[in-house]
Amino acid sequence: MTLLDECLEALQDNYKILSNTQKEQLLKELFETFSLTNWGRINWVKLKTVKKCMDTENFIDSIIDFIGGNNEDIIIVWDEINHPKILLN
Repeated sequence: MTLLDECLEALQDNYKILSNTQKEQLLKELFETFSLTNWGRINWVKLKTVKKCMDTENFIDSIIDFIGGNNEDIIIVWDEINHPKILLN
């Protein structure tokens, strides 16, 4: 079982895999919103608020707590470009 399979299983069908069009739009918005390093990673030093999640067992709960429990969309973007982008419900 891959890490992707484990993630999808843990989400218990509370997710949607983004289409290629949605994925391209998301990546465009990310590149417009975040400052990137020369090697293509988010430049975390330039962000106003950063929280490192060390609790890998409950990372979704940590994200929800961080954003205040609002009904904001949470999208998982993998560092592996071929993996799908996942919208959490």
